Amino acid sequence: MHIGMMITAASESSSFATAERIVLLGLERNWSFSIFFMDNGVYAIKRFTRLLTEKNHIKLIACAHNCEERELPIDEGVKSGSQADWARIVDEAERVMVFG
Repeated sequence: MHIGMMITAASESSSFATAERIVLLGLERNWSFSIFFMDNGVYAIKRFTRLLTEKNHIKLIACAHNCEERELPIDEGVKSGSQADWARIVDEAERVMVFG
């Protein structure tokens, strides 16, 4: 199963906690994820970079505009992206989830 996910919620929110639980449980089931972070969700990217391993099938994309606005560097392993990347994720995923 390939899941496309957008996270706009800050890491303190219950919405973010739900997204994180879904990803962790999905990785245990060998699902793949493409996760797009934007708005305040860009602050939470570090919570997911630890999941970037050869074993896990996960792609992390950060909205470059939102990171620039917040003066956040984009971590190694995280793609600098745009709304075109989100559109590609939606097109390619079997299921799409948005957490804001």
